[in-house]
Amino acid sequence: MSLSYLEKKQLDEQGFLIIPAILSTEDCQSMVNIMNNLFAIEMTGKIGHARRCSNMQNKSVVFDLCLTYSKVLAGITHILKGNFRSLGISALPHLPGSGNEFFHVDYGGVFSGEHKMCNIIWTLCDFHENNGPTRVIPGTHWIRKSPGEVIPRRIESHPQEVLLLCPAGSAVVINSHLWHGPTQNNSKENRPSLDCMWRHREGGFEKRQSNWGVIGQEIANRFDDSIQKLFIIE
Repeated sequence: MSLSYLEKKQLDEQGFLIIPAILSTEDCQSMVNIMNNLFAIEMTGKIGHARRCSNMQNKSVVFDLCLTYSKVLAGITHILKGNFRSLGISALPHLPGSGNEFFHVDYGGVFSGEHKMCNIIWTLCDFHENNGPTRVIPGTHWIRKSPGEVIPRRIESHPQEVLLLCPAGSAVVINSHLWHGPTQNNSKENRPSLDCMWRHREGGFEKRQSNWGVIGQEIANRFDDSIQKLFIIE
């Protein structure tokens, strides 16, 4: 499944694209159940433990669709020009009262002429104004400065920010050079979501710097060759 001309244009000009309602209600609930179980086992977010649950593709088959949906892969291909690999699936506990991060980018450096990273947010519940949706400033993925060089108070709302509001089961394709950050979850419920990070292979990145996106051969066998090549297999 490919992107339309208008979808490619939005990714180029605004730096994000919402692909709505890919996952079914049952898919979302299954992923939430497994995610919450992993949070409990690994004590994710607790003092002395990892802030984020990572490499979730190694921990349940329920997340496989997040790595294989063709239109999402087409969006990643458009941003990263086809030469990329997965950094796996991860998640944070988005509890009531949490969130409200400052504007940032997910790539370790400012834009220098080529886009190097892409993130997919899989929404496992409806993202609405009150439960901490991600905010973005459209077009900032082309700016050759960091958010902190331009915005003195990055934690505050910005007049050009857009909230990424969408139904449960959507995939939000985000150019990781786009200035963005979650808002505060002011609801009484958790706001579950998954992050799938993808990075350009250039610059010796194949000399692994972390275990993000590494899978074993048994897990790799779940995927066809076109998906296997997007991972480091050990």
